[in-house]
Formats: sequence, structure tokens, C-alpha cells
Amino acid sequence: DKLEVSERRGALAAAAAAHVAQDGQGDAEDDRGCAEEAPHRSVDAAAALPGLHVVTDDEVLARSGFVELASALLRLGGAAVALHVRGPRTSGGPLYLLAAALAEEARPAGAWLVVNDRVDVAVAAGAHGVHLGARSLPVASARRILGERGRVGASEHEPAEGAEAGRQGADRIFAGTIRATPSHPGSPGRGPGFISEVRWAAPAVPDTPAAKAVLRRPATRSRAPTATLHGLPGRVMSRG
Repeated sequence: DKLEVSERRGALAAAAAAHVAQDGQGDAEDDRGCAEEAPHRSVDAAAALPGLHVVTDDEVLARSGFVELASALLRLGGAAVALHVRGPRTSGGPLYLLAAALAEEARPAGAWLVVNDRVDVAVAAGAHGVHLGARSLPVASARRILGERGRVGASEHEPAEGAEAGRQGADRIFAGTIRATPSHPGSPGRGPGFISEVRWAAPAVPDTPAAKAVLRRPATRSRAPTATLHGLPGRVMSRG
């Protein structure tokens, strides 16, 4: 209800502020310095990265029964699955409630619960990490907030962007788009060779074969959400 969401939002803001305060350095000048220093990554950045990353959208998050279906995915997939709670148009309170519930399901299963874009929600919900895009905080800022225990990924569309994400401490990179996909209308796709380009631009990012599945709500409401699977092996993951 509205009161619960309001309380959750307050907890969300307090948790994010506490993490920043623990670091002791909160201004923009320090953020720029992080990019120039030796990058910090998760203590286990190269270990046990799930091979399948399942990504939601706003429509899937709003669907009745989503938490139950997502919980089943986490239990069945275990350590092989990372579920990305991605909702660009979903506000922080509802996003937090979903992420917190699913983080509780992910931990005993050994699966990952990742929050896309919203570092504050990831911190408050106890997620395994964040995945950042063009509208998100810089990688260095997210790394400073999350520390070495939080896993930080980034979506990049040019080799230079991948190189910068690597310098700032990204644990993983989604590179794309690789081929035409409904999630990126108007983009013809860069082809598999683009993965190698980003790989060599960001050599510090661990070598990890992986794939991405995008959950979408089908046109027929009676059907369950569908998944489109993409992926090629590489030091960076293919996106699209």
C-alpha cells in the first residue's frame, strides 16, 4: 500500500546514504579521481559468473504473478542464472519491493539478483549487484558506493566505452547490439566481430562465456512472458 511504499522509499534513501557516508568521500571531484586510479573490482569478479542473464522490462514487472514466476526461475536456475530487475519507468518504491523479495529467493538458490540502473535500490534491497546503462551513474561512482563486494556490470556500444568501463572497475560488460533485436529498434546490429573489438579494448574484464535472455510481455495476455535468447562466448557478453 502507499504507506508501505513510502516507508520503503525512506529505507532505500537511508541505506544508500549510509554507504556513501562510510566511504567518506562524496563529491564529484572524487568520482573523477576514481577513474584515474587503479580500478577496483569485486573480490570475486571472475568467479562463478552465471551463464544466463535474464532481463525484465516494465511490462513484465507489472504483470500479475511476476514474483512467483521469477522466484521459480531463480530456484530452478540456481547459480547458472542472473535475474536483472530492469524497469526504466518503474519508480523506486515498487522496484525496491520487487527486488527485495527476489533477493531473498536468490540467495538460498545460489542465483544472482541484479538491479539495472538503480544503485540505491540495489543497496537497499540487498541485491548481488547492479547493471549500468547510459542513464545510470558512472561505473566508478557505483563501485565507490558498493565497494568490493558489489558486482558492477555495464552496457556499452563502442569499444572506447568498454575500455572506459573496464578502467573504472566494471566486472562485466554487455556489448551490443550484435544483431537486430526488438529491444533496440533501428539498430541493425554490429555482428559477432564487435565482441572481439570490445574484448581487446577492455582486457581487464574477466573472460566469461554468457548469454542474455530478454523477457517480454506477449501481445496475447493469456500467455506467460516470452524470452528471446542471445549470446556468444567472450570476455564480454553479447547484448542483443
